Formats: sequence, structure tokens, C-alpha cells
Amino acid sequence: MDGGVAGDVFDDVTIVAHRAGNTVEAAAAVPDDVVVELDVHVLRGRVELRHAKVLHPTRRLWEKWYFLPKGTRGVPIGDVLDAIGPGRTLMIDSKMATRRSTRRIVATIPEERPFIASGRFWYAHGPYKARGAPTLRSCGNRWQIWLAGRLPGLGPDCGVCIHERNLTADLVAVFRERTPLVYSWGAATTERCRELAGYGVTGIILDDVSLAG
Repeated sequence: MDGGVAGDVFDDVTIVAHRAGNTVEAAAAVPDDVVVELDVHVLRGRVELRHAKVLHPTRRLWEKWYFLPKGTRGVPIGDVLDAIGPGRTLMIDSKMATRRSTRRIVATIPEERPFIASGRFWYAHGPYKARGAPTLRSCGNRWQIWLAGRLPGLGPDCGVCIHERNLTADLVAVFRERTPLVYSWGAATTERCRELAGYGVTGIILDDVSLAG
């Protein structure tokens, strides 16, 4: 969603549907002008979509406070890609820490499919960059923000994704001097989304995309 009504504060902001790509049904329901985010994992060579983590060395999936039923598996990425239009932009929230896994993920995405990649394992982003995809250094705390701003490489195709609780107008201005890609997640009200857009944030990841309507 590149904006709501004409002249709105969200006109130049990319709206991303948080975790909406993790099931076929949710991905298919995302409005056409909204980017679809996928939580992407590689488990024993299989590229799959899920938020749940794996309890190693088993294949049992778990969320923060509970186990998922035995036998639960992530959704194959191809199922979701087949369910949405080929021109729909994706956000790949990469959960993998190695370039080998990243290469597996890239191999599943058709060449014509536009996407942007985000994740906390920045050193594993090389295959995304080789594909020509913009990348975001995901930052969940102040230490990661500090490091993201001091490592070389920020620019037109490499930006940051920072939790809204850590964002101020001054911090956004510092990053906007180096990159046009300043994304945020965690906002839960329309008022906060508007504030972030006013700071100069260029992408907002939302559980409820209507907050930017």
C-alpha cells in the first residue's frame, strides 16, 4: 500500500502485511497494493514458511509458550507463491544464519518475482544482493542499531528495519542520510504509524494493514 487517500502521509510509505505470507489463505487475502511478508526457514533442505521455531534435534515446532501439535510442518514456499500474483512484491524475513541456506531460499523464488529481504543475520544476505534484491538489516535493540549504522554498505539497496519503540525523528534522519530504506515494525495504532511516516520512515510492517488506510 503506497498510500491511502491522495496527499496522505502514507503516500510514500510501503505497507507490509506482517507474517501474512505464512499461509496460503492469509497471503491470498492481502490487498493488492500491500507487500506480503513471509517468515522463511530451511529445514533439512526444505524451504518453508512459519513463525514457529524448531526444537533441535527434533522437528517439533514451538511458539513462545507452547508446542505445536506433533507432525505440524511449515508451509512449502511454492504453495504461497502459487496463490498470489507473479507481480506481487514479497518481503522475505529470513530466519537463516548461513549463506548456504540463503541460496536455497533464493533458488525457490522465480527470477521475475520482486522481493526485498530482511533478517538479523546480515552476513548471510549476500545471495539476496547477488540476485539484485534490496536488503534490510533488522535491528531489535539499540546495540544492533548502533552496529547497523557503523558497518559499511548502507545505500540505495541496503537499509535498516527497526522496531518502532526504538525510533525517533532524529534517528530516522540519521539513517535517511545514508539510505532510502528505513522500515519499522511493531506499531499498533494509526497514530503511531502516522508519526513514523512523519519521521521519514519509508516502510511500515503491520499486523493490521488497515491502520495505514
